Parts: sequence; structure tokens; C-alpha cells
Amino acid sequence: MPHPTAHPHYSPSASRPDFSPPEATTGSHTTLQGLASLPKPAADLVLLGDLTGRYATGSYSRLAADGRTVTLRAERQGAAEHGHRITAAIACHVARAGGSLDQLIRLLLHPEHEGGRHTRTIALRSGQSRALDYIRRVWASASATVSTTLTLGSRQDAYEVLAALRDRIETTPWRGERGRTALRVLRAHLNFAETAGGPLHHASERQTAEEAGISRTTLRAVYETVLKPGGWLRRLRAGHGREGSTWYLDHGSVPSHRVPALRSRLWTTQFPPDPALEEWTTPETATTADIDSTVLARLMGHDAFAHHGLGSAALDSVHEDLAQAVTGPDTIRIKGPVVYRIMAKIRRCVPTNVGTLDARNRSRRFQLAVGADVLLDYPEAERRNKSQTNIFVSGYEGGERVNVGASLKGRVWNYGVAHNLKRWVDWCNEVGAKLTDETVDPADVLKGFIIPTEIEERPELVPLALEWPIQFFLDTTESVEVKRDNFSWPVIDTDLTITTFSREGPIGFTLHTPHWSVDYQITIAAGRLMFTCDGPEPTVATSRQAQPFSEYLNQHGLRILFEDEAILEPDMLLIRPTGTVAPFSPERLQTIDWTGIDLHKESQGVDRDPTSIQARTIQHLLGEADWDLVIDDDGAGEVADIVAARIEGNQLHVNLVHCKYAHGDVPGARVADLYEVCGQVHKSTKWRHRPGRLFSNLIRREGHRREQGRSGLEKGTDQTLYELAQRAPLLEPKFTITIVQPGVSKARVSEDQLHLLACAEVYAMDTANSVLQVIVHP
Repeated sequence: MPHPTAHPHYSPSASRPDFSPPEATTGSHTTLQGLASLPKPAADLVLLGDLTGRYATGSYSRLAADGRTVTLRAERQGAAEHGHRITAAIACHVARAGGSLDQLIRLLLHPEHEGGRHTRTIALRSGQSRALDYIRRVWASASATVSTTLTLGSRQDAYEVLAALRDRIETTPWRGERGRTALRVLRAHLNFAETAGGPLHHASERQTAEEAGISRTTLRAVYETVLKPGGWLRRLRAGHGREGSTWYLDHGSVPSHRVPALRSRLWTTQFPPDPALEEWTTPETATTADIDSTVLARLMGHDAFAHHGLGSAALDSVHEDLAQAVTGPDTIRIKGPVVYRIMAKIRRCVPTNVGTLDARNRSRRFQLAVGADVLLDYPEAERRNKSQTNIFVSGYEGGERVNVGASLKGRVWNYGVAHNLKRWVDWCNEVGAKLTDETVDPADVLKGFIIPTEIEERPELVPLALEWPIQFFLDTTESVEVKRDNFSWPVIDTDLTITTFSREGPIGFTLHTPHWSVDYQITIAAGRLMFTCDGPEPTVATSRQAQPFSEYLNQHGLRILFEDEAILEPDMLLIRPTGTVAPFSPERLQTIDWTGIDLHKESQGVDRDPTSIQARTIQHLLGEADWDLVIDDDGAGEVADIVAARIEGNQLHVNLVHCKYAHGDVPGARVADLYEVCGQVHKSTKWRHRPGRLFSNLIRREGHRREQGRSGLEKGTDQTLYELAQRAPLLEPKFTITIVQPGVSKARVSEDQLHLLACAEVYAMDTANSVLQVIVHP
């Protein structure tokens, strides 16, 4: 929908402060008038300078070329950098208040204004004309920045701006392969912007590529050829090391689409800095420090406080003196095996590298083993002589993917990101509580590790589902299509459905698109996965070549999800948790009335057949809760057969419903009725980690349905979808995954069925903190 033209930064002139200087007035009277028109923080900056050190970020210290050590700038260079940032900030304030270049010159050159010290130093050393040229350059850059951006007065303003921006992006025609890829990149940056609270945000290339599901090379090409020239996205500052780049989302340069101007306010939360101005890039810091917040942010990835503070590896210390100075002389460092307690609550914990000390072999005192089978790297006789000095693991905690490490010396790592000081403090408190929990035995923690095993032959387990490996989603876009009979479809939107549920022999599966299906087989032998087609097969077309789909699969591989929570990775590592799982309680099986429903008819189809299992389930959902959105997403590449969502306070409730037809004429205890639908539970867990992407995917798929003259919306509107996509990253996700299988009888349910459901439930809870519901026949 077109929007009124509204690029100016300010509301109508009647609401602006009167900042124009009197025609014949000069000196201190005019200066005082100018100061009175500025907001108080700006006036204080002019009069008193940077008392809080807010603009000292990155001025006096920097990260060295090795990316780990801190070096101090020369005093004169640091002071000049600091002074330039203060000058640039004052220029932006004056421009926002509707001031002029003359007004800025008077404010900066006034001998009693501490904020103009840098400008007056230039005048003293290089002459008045050089100082005036410098002010003009700063003013031009500040004016350009302010005149082309929106002022946000509150988080609600940010929501309004980002909602308008999302609508602008989604309604713009993105033509061709590159246009569709640009749309995915913009959606990724929208998610980052919503988390940041405004158009100004930080993101690395890796984060953006992962969020958009493309490679870094493609990301750079789209930015340089589409988004940057089109005025959609600006990189204000390039990232260094582990520090992401600074970006600003804009509304594009197409004249017919503009967002409404927002009313200017004095108190703002986000003003995009200009690269020439080198404005501040972090929130206000308390004091000017030798090591400023920019340096801290760059050091966060390097050691013990886990992306959350100063790292021991960088400064070669465990900070005992600092700890005692802060908390008292009786403070002692926690060290030894108890540090492994931080891994106690991690589910599906897989060690990725282990450092060991050998008590006997002096020539090989220390060893580091890297890989998924690190604890199997030594013969049993040799393990008796070794003790672990540090361990890194990956797994799930609270339904979120985590990567943590600990060393006997008392260091703790966490490869998460603390976006603010509070999150770092919360993380420290969480770690402290774990380390001091006397109920946790470190030996039990180590015993609970899952040790992947490298296999050569097919495991004697029933396959439930197939998934593309994670790297596939990072490197593949919608432009990679599978083609047959003059019809092509994006590979990432195809369905891979298991058809052979047995514990031996080749694994059969079907490749589905909306127009055709092709059968394939997986043979597991000689330490590799081999894919073959049972008939004429489609081809996969990329920008470089076209090849049969089986060859494409042999190159990329697939993850195979088996019963008993086992997963076979493409590199032939079998990950299988140890221990047993209690059966799913029969009392938790829900039943509904299936009278008049054809138990062999799963989908309601375009005509919304009321006798189908899906139509009956939708009716049940609509009566169960007041959902904001209920959508039929059934089809190749679906999120789920039915997706229901609603917002309650600060929580986002989502129910992903998977329906399956009965394999027999009478409801009973057939395990085959649950194999496929339990596999769908495993595949659904990924959406809980990226709820914004879930709704973006629903929007894209609904667009495809509209092109075919139909809609999947059962409740809610397009606006509901866009609002959920916008707000999802800012809300606490509460996910439920529902299995609907009327072929299972609650009265006759078997132990094998309950075991299969229990494994699916444990997997959903461990990896996505999601609740499993099961609806069956009475």
C-alpha cells in the first residue's frame, strides 16, 4: 500500500523550537538563546563537555592487529578522536533542533564552552580558516544524517516505524532471483532491528547470512548491487573481529513509497551515526576508562567471561586481585573439577574438545583432542593416566542451543552474546549459582555426556524423518531449484518424506513438490550415505551447473532422525542419548469426537472438505482458545499442517499441529500410525529458535497461495500475520507441538506407541522447550 511522502526529519515548523539567530544580535546573548533551544543533555555537552565519557568510546584504546591484545593510542591522537566525536554530536543536536551553521560556529568557538575545545584547538594550531572549514564539513555530514532519518521518541515509536518499514518491504515487488534474495536479507535485518529497538542495529556477516539462509558471498553481492544503491540498508561502521557491523535500515529510494513522518521529539532513543562523524556506537558509559566499552566488546569472544567481559586469555590473569578488591579479602577462586558443574543442566551434552594432562608421560604432558568423539580418543589403558584440564561442550539449555567450556584453573566460557550489561550480570549470577550448587557431583556431569559414534553400516533403528544439514540452510537460497516436467520449485521448500519404516535395508523416501513426487532410496554402507532414484529423476539447477538430484544429495547429505532420539549426521556420526525414557502417560492422550470424519482423509484441500481430519482439527483449535491467527499451511515445505498463534502480554503462544491419516480401517495400536508424525515433531523444533523466521516463512507461503487464487487463513488477516512477524522476536516464545492421529485408540494404545511418543516429547522439550500434545481416537 503506498504511503504519503514523508522523508523530512521534523514535524511542521509550528512545533519546532525557534532556533534562528537574530539578524543583528551577536555574542553571548545569541549563544544563550541557542543553548536554551537545545535539550538539556545537549546544552550540558556544549557547556561542560563530555563529563560522563559517553563519547570516549574507542578514542583512547583500540584492539591490536592480532585481534586479542589492547593497545593505547597516543594521548594527542586519543584526545583528538574524543574531541571530534563531541563536535559531531553537538552538530547533530543543533541540526535536530533546526539550527544553522552560524549557530554551530558560535557555540563551538565560544571561549567558555568546554564542548568546543577541539575546534578551538584546531583554530589555535592551524588557524581560524582551517577551523571553520572543519566545522562546515562536520555540519554538512550531520545535516545529511539528520535530514534523511526518523527520530524515535520511545520504543512504541520504534514499533510503529518498524511496522511501517516491514509493510513497505513486504509490499515492494522484488523481481528476479536477486530481488528475492534481497528480500530475505532485509527480513533478517528487520529481525535484528526489532531486537535492537529501532532501525539502528548491529549484526555480523555471519549472523545475517545465517538469518537469511544464504552464503556470505551472496550477502555481499546483494548489499552492493541492490540494497545499498536502493537506499534500503546502510552500513555505518564495518565490524572488526567479533564485533558486528553497525547498520541502519531505511525505506528505499522509490519515490512512490514513503512512510509517514513521525513527530519530532527532544528525547530520542536512536539517531543513526554517520561514518564521517564517528558518533557514539554504544550506550552511555559511566567514566572514561583506559579500556573502553568498544574494546571490551571486541574482547568478549576471547576468554573466560564468555563474550561477557574481560577475558583471561587476553590479559593472562584470573583476576583474583580484582575480585578481592571488589568483594573482600576472603574471596577465593573456584577451581578444580567443580567448575564442570556449569554443564549440569545442559541437555544432550556433546563434548567438542577436551584438554588432558598425562600423569606419567612427560614427553606428552598435555594433549588437546578436537571433534565429536573426543572422549573416545584414547585407549582404555591410557585413559587411566589422564585428567581433563578443560572441556568444551555443545547442547541445549532451556530449549536454547548453547556452547560452553570450563577449565580446572577456574575459567568459564560461553559462546553466547551479552547485548547489554544486565545480561552479563545475569549470566554471572547464573554461573555462580551453578558453581556453588553442592548437590551436583561433577563426576555425574561427565557421565551424562553423549558420545557420538562413527558407524560404517546402517543402524538397526526405524527412520522417522529427514532433514537438510544446518550448513545447507546457510548456503542455499530460493534460487536453487529442482526441476522436472517443465516445473521448478525451490529446493528448500520441497518435502522429504520417509516411506520405509523398518530397521534394516535401504531407507525409502519421497521428494514432494506441489506438482510431482519422486521416490528415492538411501543406502548406508562402507561408511557413507548413497542416494539413488527409482525412476526418471529431477535436476537441480544452481547458478553454476545442473545435476541430478541424487548427485546433489550425495554432495550435501541429509540428517536422518531415527527412533530412540538417535540422529545420523551426514559425516556418519550417530548421536544417541544413553539411558531409558519413561513411556508417555496414556492419561495425557486427548480425544475429540470424530463422528462424520473420514479417518483416511488427512488434508481438507482447496475446498476445505469438512469430513477431513484437518478440518475437524481446525474446528477443535478455534473452540479451544482465542487465537489471533489460525492458518492452513499444508503442502510441500510446510511449517506444519496447521499453525495457530496468539500474543498474551509479553508471551507469544504458538501451536504447530501435524495431522496424519489412519493406516487401518479401525483405530488401534499400530506403531506405523505414529512414525511419520513423530518425525515431524523432531523437524518442528527448529521454529521455536527463530519465531520471526517462522512467520516470515508463513507470509511467503501465503503469497504463493494467493498467486494460485486461494488462501490458508482460517482466522486472522494479512495484518495479523505482519504484526506477528514484527513482534515475534521481541516476545517470549511458548511453543506447543500437537500430533493428531485418529488412527490411534486411547483405549488400545500399545507400549511401543507410548515409547515412541515419549521420545518425541523428550526431544521437543530438550531442544526447543516445547510441550507435546497428542490427540487421538477415544
